[in-house]
Amino acid sequence: MRILITAGGTIVKIDDVRHIGNFSTGSFPAKIADAALARGHKIVYLHAKNAKIPSSNRKLKLITYETYDDYARELKKVLLKNKIDIAFLGAAVSDYGAKPHKGKIASSKPLLALRLFRLPKVIKLVKQWSKSPLFQVGFKLLSDVTEKELVEAAYKSGLENRSDLTVANDLAKIKLGRREIMLITPERGAIKLKEPNLADKIIKF
Repeated sequence: MRILITAGGTIVKIDDVRHIGNFSTGSFPAKIADAALARGHKIVYLHAKNAKIPSSNRKLKLITYETYDDYARELKKVLLKNKIDIAFLGAAVSDYGAKPHKGKIASSKPLLALRLFRLPKVIKLVKQWSKSPLFQVGFKLLSDVTEKELVEAAYKSGLENRSDLTVANDLAKIKLGRREIMLITPERGAIKLKEPNLADKIIKF
């Protein structure tokens, strides 16, 4: 199979030298890619410049992005040019954009107000862009919530984004070194998976 995996986080520029970003490193998508490569699958890995990347492999194709616009453009290009069987959309894509200031905003300003606007959800366009039917796996990350809250948020996200499966994570547990995930289906099914070999379990699923 040919699998698309996205990783890392997009940035939104606010002037020529500064940007708004997130803390995503892409480490988990990289592990998923390694697990898929070990099983002989071909991987298209769309990643932020500073994101973790899988081990070198002849069946691995790397594509980089930086900004929200870069990500959307490269993702669309991959989907239009390749027959993708499964898409793991693990990238943390910016929810808000800003009109960048020309030049550099003076650091002497005692107060700086930024006006942000809502960006379109790129994940909602994936099946529309794809040249062939694909199985879409979305990701939902919350922090310090109950299992019930996590499942409900992932379920709603999956329906809104037309995902066939949604991987739900709790950042608080990840920081404590207790990574576990919930796999949420459009029928509200919930399957809990834990380490070890979590990435391999997802590929088997």
